[in-house]
Amino acid sequence: MELKYNLLKAIGDRYEQLSDLSLFKHITPELDGSEEKTLEGLGIIRNGQLSEPVNHLFNTIAGAKRSGRLVLTTPSGVVEKAAYTLDSGVVLVENRGQGAELALMENQLDSIRYHLSEHLGMSSLQNSELNIVLTDKEMGYLLEVMDWIRKERLMNYLGGYEPKVLTAQNLADYRKAPLKDGLAALYHFNFSTEVMKDEPDTILKALGTAGLLEKKEQEWAINVDIMQFAMNFNIIENTMLLEAYQTTADEKIMASGTVILTAGLKDIMALTIDGDNVLLETLNGATTIKRAIEYLSCQPLEA
Repeated sequence: MELKYNLLKAIGDRYEQLSDLSLFKHITPELDGSEEKTLEGLGIIRNGQLSEPVNHLFNTIAGAKRSGRLVLTTPSGVVEKAAYTLDSGVVLVENRGQGAELALMENQLDSIRYHLSEHLGMSSLQNSELNIVLTDKEMGYLLEVMDWIRKERLMNYLGGYEPKVLTAQNLADYRKAPLKDGLAALYHFNFSTEVMKDEPDTILKALGTAGLLEKKEQEWAINVDIMQFAMNFNIIENTMLLEAYQTTADEKIMASGTVILTAGLKDIMALTIDGDNVLLETLNGATTIKRAIEYLSCQPLEA
């Protein structure tokens, strides 16, 4: 069922109380006065009340205790889906620009898998196997070094360029002209973390202490798995934001989120906040789609 946002706003206005997670609380289109009549014509309102069985969809959205959100940005456009659950069943809402399509999640699983696989693939293969947990500051450091590797790789690919070794000076030189689509920049933007301005020598020593680099005279040797991943992760193709929310007994909101970046069907990385740390892991297409469906399934969050 697809409805314009002004109709959804009119439906939301019928509820005396809305959950802080509710879609109805976060849409603000102007009403033109024709909404009630239009909803009656669609059979959504009968005898002044929301009709069955569609009222279940609206009741779930209005009183949602848990919600999930997916925003997939691709070269061809943006896909945005949200999901809401109250006591049973999950209602899926897909943004259609001027309106949204509403459906029960259980009836849309195959459609979601297919839609996402068009952009992410369904392969069980991946080029790298990374699972790294660092503090948010250290993760910013690591992603900057990965960006340095990526730029060296791209410059070498163009020809007439001799790749450099990793030193504090070479990292400092990179900062003068960083990659436009740098992993570090995307990380700081999506997670609202502080952009690190520490000296390159400090960064390299911290990653050495974490066991990801090894000092050899004036240069730093990079972990083989990290090097392989960064060299393959050339041009970012898709970005997917996954978010989960849950209201608590004391009316607070718990949240969890993951940012997934792809640079090919076998080069996919995920960044997830995990308490005071950040997890970087590589995924395959099949696992990425499974992860997305988990977020849209509105599973309970652990405190």
